[in-house]
Amino acid sequence: MKKTNLALAILLSLGVAACSSSGDDSPAPQPQPKEKPKPVDPRDKINPFIGDKSVIKNQSKLDVGDNGALNSNGSAKTTELTLEAFPTLDTLVVAKTKDNSVRVYLEDFDFRGNKTVATGEYTLNHIYKTVDGKTIVGDDRGNAEALPTKTNKMGKDTGKALVLDKASRVKYMAAGSKGLKDETGLRSIKDSVAEVYGARTFVDGDAKFGTDVVIPDPKPNNTPFVDTDAKGKAQNGRLEYVQYGRVTTRLGTITNVNAELAKGKELHRDIKTYLGSYADQGQTKTEDNYFYRTTTSAVQPVDTAALSKAYTDGKVLYQGHAVTSGLDHTFHESSKIPTAVGFVKKLESGTHVEATLNLADKSIKGSLYDTWSVMKGINNQVSVRNDLVDFSGVVNTKNGGIIGSSNLHYAPKNKGDFNAKLVNNATELGGHVKSDAVKNPWVGVFGAKATKAPVKVVSPAVAKSLLQESGDEKDKLVK
Repeated sequence: MKKTNLALAILLSLGVAACSSSGDDSPAPQPQPKEKPKPVDPRDKINPFIGDKSVIKNQSKLDVGDNGALNSNGSAKTTELTLEAFPTLDTLVVAKTKDNSVRVYLEDFDFRGNKTVATGEYTLNHIYKTVDGKTIVGDDRGNAEALPTKTNKMGKDTGKALVLDKASRVKYMAAGSKGLKDETGLRSIKDSVAEVYGARTFVDGDAKFGTDVVIPDPKPNNTPFVDTDAKGKAQNGRLEYVQYGRVTTRLGTITNVNAELAKGKELHRDIKTYLGSYADQGQTKTEDNYFYRTTTSAVQPVDTAALSKAYTDGKVLYQGHAVTSGLDHTFHESSKIPTAVGFVKKLESGTHVEATLNLADKSIKGSLYDTWSVMKGINNQVSVRNDLVDFSGVVNTKNGGIIGSSNLHYAPKNKGDFNAKLVNNATELGGHVKSDAVKNPWVGVFGAKATKAPVKVVSPAVAKSLLQESGDEKDKLVK
């Protein structure tokens, strides 16, 4: 059989080419007054879709819009995840060939068996995690033809995946992050193949053969900072429809998919699938894939009329958590620093997400931020926000899609994009922000949940006094 030698590129969005009109013998149309183009809702032509994704390379040759140059660049563009996701979310498409004939995906991205919040780590089993990226040699899984997401062959390796930690952890920033070198209690991501939160990260069952076992209520939390306590402090909670995080791969070493990668499940007669290799974060010749995705590609309309009845002020507030890379977490809010000598600050928690949906104009604005404890006088320690990324966009209420822009809060000229999706009538939000610059890139992916609808408080009628303050003889009683 003739070998094909195809360079891998990141998964690009699937589009439809515009068609030109055909010629006929009809008379030439008379010139008509030009009409102003009608505004188009964002992401109208990209429906359905399940999420967004981008890559930051670590001395890899994966083509991220740079023709496969060896470097540590970020993606030139955000990739839209348009292929239908199987509800178990135990595979993730990470690459394609330039001619669109091949998809490469990760198999056994499967958290079945992770039932409780204990150590914040879970082991992905029978995966491919090879030093050269090849996935040809595997073990027999058994007859998996009837399994929708499993192949007969499986990898021989294991990989550490970071998930929600016990409630005492509130610092989810990566150890070594810029601006945090003197801080303790940060999360070590080195030598982990993934860091993932949200839907399908705490599930019971058998990952080898893809069978589920229902966890009895109350279901375990799976996401930091999406709930609040009675005092308004962020707490761990649960997302049902959004999954987000980072997974590390070794794809840039592959030059011949037929010879170097194991065949995957049959997707389409015109598209071949192959299995890619995971890798430990921090190693060279690897790629960090940052993504969010939703549990369904079904159309997710946003009913603003119904929401307006629940949120009587016309605004929906979301809060959640973000996985980031390339941000400077240094305490930037100098305006919040007191003038007295002896200033003390200490990192509290992060990285948080807050966003507000305006139901009137369908706009959404938000930010990624950390919280710091700052001394505002003797024995007066207060919590303040340290904003990192600002983002804004417009919601397409037909499908929940959002598109907009972002920028570093501490360096506003360092701009990026913003892509997101609202699901389950806007109860949950998944999002992705990424720098426009490919050198020294920054990225953040997040999951967030709408806070409870505010209760409209009706003040009781208060009887008014009949008397006014007297100033002179012209003052009169109030009618």
